[in-house]
Amino acid sequence: MHSTSLPFADVSTVFIKMSNARLNPTMMWSHSKAGWKRLIAFDPTDQYTYFCGEGQNRITEFYQENIGKLLIGYISYDLGVELLGVKSRHPKNNFPDISFSAFDHWIEFADDHLIVHTDHHEIVDKIKKILNSVDSGLQYNQQISFTSKPDRNVYKEKFERIIDYILSGDIYQVNYTHQIKGETILPPHELFIYLVKKNPVEFAAFIPMDNGSILSLSPERFIKTHQKKIITKPIKGTRPRSDQFDEMMKKELLESSKEEAELYMITDLLRNDLGKICEIGTVNVVNKKEVQKLSSVWHTYSTIEGTLRDDISPMDALLSMSPGGSITGCPKKRAVEIIDELETQRRGVYTGSIGVIYPNGDLDMNIAIRTIVQQGKNISLGVGGGITLDSKQEDEYNETMAKASSFSNTFDN
Repeated sequence: MHSTSLPFADVSTVFIKMSNARLNPTMMWSHSKAGWKRLIAFDPTDQYTYFCGEGQNRITEFYQENIGKLLIGYISYDLGVELLGVKSRHPKNNFPDISFSAFDHWIEFADDHLIVHTDHHEIVDKIKKILNSVDSGLQYNQQISFTSKPDRNVYKEKFERIIDYILSGDIYQVNYTHQIKGETILPPHELFIYLVKKNPVEFAAFIPMDNGSILSLSPERFIKTHQKKIITKPIKGTRPRSDQFDEMMKKELLESSKEEAELYMITDLLRNDLGKICEIGTVNVVNKKEVQKLSSVWHTYSTIEGTLRDDISPMDALLSMSPGGSITGCPKKRAVEIIDELETQRRGVYTGSIGVIYPNGDLDMNIAIRTIVQQGKNISLGVGGGITLDSKQEDEYNETMAKASSFSNTFDN
């Protein structure tokens, strides 16, 4: 694989120009070097899709066949449900449960230049021509208008049923979510650039699909591998940001015994998940609790790491860990069963995992929270949060609205 250096250009400008040139680019974006690399890929050499329950899942074979290429894609939350042996009562979504593409040319954005990875000279010429094209500019007069929000009475009913399950000993915690519907006049590539500028996160991704687009603005890393090392960073604990009371909200989050207990519970679950695929004695909780500042909320998270067994590939690790413990609850399988009972539809890519496998074999996947599915002008945004015995129904409902506010404060009803 050859690498060609080109003068620096803004990643959002390049992405918009490539989209306008109908190259249908896939994009990975991060606010800082703490996230994944900033990449734009297009024209895949191979693609793989799978719908739950339809034939044999061949994602491991696809992965093996394309080692050495750049792989970008996702697995849905519902794939994780299937892997746990839970049968959903809900109709299937019209997006695949696995979608990965293999690329042999892409653009990487370094600090002061672009790197074009390709063995084809005509690709470099094509990118140069696009970079020299006139920027049409972006119009941000209207972004997103939500046309629905969760019914408080329905939320209260589901919340009370979850508390009953906890009191009966079925679960300790469950992550209950719902979908907010909305509309936008912006095409998906322009909406994505607007959102990443408004929400500077480390694990943003734009995935074009045949029947829509996936726009993920995730702050949460699910798993990252480097050689045989693996790391996971579950987020648990949220408070809204506030100009007037910002430090008070941060202090309240850090001192909350309820949020701390929830974080420790999920940390223990993920430590056990890593224990199934790592060398004995290598799994460690590196940080029990850290705070993260986002544009509209404060979060707390932990860091757990281990060393993968020799017979476990990065793709094996991803499948084994799915669905992520931070968006299910514990014990995981029972929580997933209750989620399927209480939620009104399959989650799809929301709370699944989106990410990249680099040519050297390293994998970096997010938890697909703060993730929009756009089809034409219609959008769907999943929001939710963990519920424990100490949760207060009104606080949990308001937390979901705080998460939605990072996209828009506008509701039409």
